[in-house]
Amino acid sequence: MTEVDNGIDRRTFLFGAAGSMLLVPSSAVSQPRQADAPLSIGTVIDWLPTTTETLIVATRPFDPGHRPTRPDDVAAFGWFVVGPIAGREREELFRALTGSHVRFVVEGSRAFRRPGGRLGMGQYEGVHALVFEEGDGAAIDRFMTRLAASGGLATSVSGFDAVRLNWRAENADWSAFVARPRSDVLLIATAENILAETLDRLRRGGRGRALPEGLPEWSGVDKTAPLWAIRHYSRDDEELDPTSPLTTSRRAANEPDTAAVGLAVTIAGDTSPRLTVHYYSGSPQALSIAQRFWDHPAEGLSPLFEVAPDRSVRISAAPTKPEGWTILWLALLGALGHAIYL
Repeated sequence: MTEVDNGIDRRTFLFGAAGSMLLVPSSAVSQPRQADAPLSIGTVIDWLPTTTETLIVATRPFDPGHRPTRPDDVAAFGWFVVGPIAGREREELFRALTGSHVRFVVEGSRAFRRPGGRLGMGQYEGVHALVFEEGDGAAIDRFMTRLAASGGLATSVSGFDAVRLNWRAENADWSAFVARPRSDVLLIATAENILAETLDRLRRGGRGRALPEGLPEWSGVDKTAPLWAIRHYSRDDEELDPTSPLTTSRRAANEPDTAAVGLAVTIAGDTSPRLTVHYYSGSPQALSIAQRFWDHPAEGLSPLFEVAPDRSVRISAAPTKPEGWTILWLALLGALGHAIYL
């Protein structure tokens, strides 16, 4: 891990940058159909394209009007998955959702790239699904109205009304789309194609699913935890992805391992959270590879490493200082494909 460690102002990363985390500022205005029954996390995962490489899920409810103040606050996990519309520079826009209750957030992403400029968050194709309580329709209506008034361009994606936002950050051009396919759901996407695929699967279903249950990474997550994630490395994209380990060369945000399979992440504990990562690889050097990426004692991150019964490398950490949590988030971002460059 190189630029992942020191590629961001750590004071802004967590609480400006849950806004900085997943680049997805956008909006959407649909004629939402009435929600039928409360959605499950599994149903939302079924909407994601089968080419999804990284899945991140925040399971605890939170109010968008209350920004967390500590990096180990469980409420921060929801903001972590929402993306840049929750960032400092768009905080007033996101606060139109104050008083609503986000039940859970699911992100599916792929095609991780270096920033269009030299600095900032790496670009990617991703969709972020925010699922609200049934009674939150008025707050979502306010948010959609605010989006339309903030320079968003009305458009249509896969038969659904949407709003497109364009902006420039760190010398790179970004676009994002927001659609509201149900009265209790906002989909926020960084690219029109991944939003269209998601909406098509939402409406019609489709063969296969993102990250099938047979993958070994599923055994390494606790789906009842406040935050969990899976990344199954794509062997069709490793040449262009600076965070992929599937190469013999060291890049800006990877640790080379041509036998790497994927990783599973759990942050458990509502009061004293602990990170557990399972790293899956066929390499006999998997333990040392994991140590090079995750171990940063001088910066407050000193995980425990062991080989688990399923032969994955288990990495566990529970930093006691904010600085350690900040380094942990930076490492986690890079591992999941969302490296930040400075």
